[in-house]
Amino acid sequence: MPHAPTFDVRRNHVIELYTVVDGEEQHGKLTYIDGVGRAMWVIGGSAPQTVDEPISNPAFRVLWNSIRSVGSLRNYKTTASVEALDLTSNYFVGIGFTADGQTYAGKYVIPHRCQSAKVAEWISEFMSTRHAAA
Repeated sequence: MPHAPTFDVRRNHVIELYTVVDGEEQHGKLTYIDGVGRAMWVIGGSAPQTVDEPISNPAFRVLWNSIRSVGSLRNYKTTASVEALDLTSNYFVGIGFTADGQTYAGKYVIPHRCQSAKVAEWISEFMSTRHAAA
């Protein structure tokens, strides 16, 4: 994946995160598609709590642009599928965007005990979007 461009309202963008915290599955997906931002979360297993709410352009822009600035994120790049990972000790993060009719995507596996302060801060910012589902 090429270096993701800065947020642009003319592009489609997606950021997705999967993990398991204290035995509870968590899947968050933030999208900006055709000019509309959404925050979608599914938390829990057999009776999951869900949220599907708008996210403002400025809020999405901050998360998108801040993940771009985490230079050490490339250290966590993976080709593994989310199903093949231990999500009890890792976060799976996927990002994607469109540019000139092409779709680009990147996948990352980040340990829960990540040593990078910038990466840990970004995870915390992303996780804060789940508050309505918690």
